[in-house]
Amino acid sequence: MSLIELIEALVFIVVLSMSGVLIPGPMTLAVISHAVAKGAMAGVLVVLGHALIEIPLIILIYMGLISTIGIEQVNPIVAIIGGVSFLLMSISALKYVLKGSFELKALKVSSTSTFMAGIITTAFNPSFILWWPTTGLFLV
Repeated sequence: MSLIELIEALVFIVVLSMSGVLIPGPMTLAVISHAVAKGAMAGVLVVLGHALIEIPLIILIYMGLISTIGIEQVNPIVAIIGGVSFLLMSISALKYVLKGSFELKALKVSSTSTFMAGIITTAFNPSFILWWPTTGLFLV
């Protein structure tokens, strides 16, 4: 592989990866909310939690142990869990708006909870779950 081909491959990987990275969602919210208490370290801890889920997934895909077979069965489960989660969060937010008692305050968070936020927001993020068997599969 020539240097030009290597650079082209790296640019392709970065551009394709950005399609997953730039999706706003629960992980973005976790970083923002935890950053109030932990500063820039919150981003690092959330990303480490994300990596704990993503790296084994990449290895399993590469080894051929995970394929897109059965995705049709997973989609309804993800849709139901995601839909119920969004509904509950919406109801909670609406309660605060209707009460007029909304105030911003710093969360009391530990490094463990920030790390866990990365794991949870990755494992249960519908866009992450759907991105890998579609777009992300081309990277492995």
